[in-house]
Amino acid sequence: MYRRVTLRQLLSHTSGLANLRANQPQTIHFPPGDHFSYSGVGFLVAERLIETVTGEPLDQVAARLVFTPAGMTNSSFVWQRRFDDHTAVGHDAEGQPMPKRRPSVPFAPASLQTTAEDYGRFMAALLAGRLIHAPMLD
Repeated sequence: MYRRVTLRQLLSHTSGLANLRANQPQTIHFPPGDHFSYSGVGFLVAERLIETVTGEPLDQVAARLVFTPAGMTNSSFVWQRRFDDHTAVGHDAEGQPMPKRRPSVPFAPASLQTTAEDYGRFMAALLAGRLIHAPMLD
């Protein structure tokens, strides 16, 4: 059934793959495309696919194909020291500050660092057809 999983299903959480669970074997829990069920594993599989096809780490591919063309100067899948003074600090359920996460390797499901301005630049570039062509956007 794995051969029926598409990249679109991985990215739209409809692949049938369960979310990440430590020390559990990964299986498909429903027919691919059947319905939505959040799965960080889908993004991890997509990351590995991108890295295999391009021969580059995800952060380099994202910079080359998305961040640079969109003018996203404050986005990365790995932590950069320049982010230290410009990021919010999360808080736990008791309202106590939590340590900043500083990912040293790209991890598609959870390591994207960006700003509201960069997200706006991404959306503008996407809608203007600078990242993908109009037929693909449709």
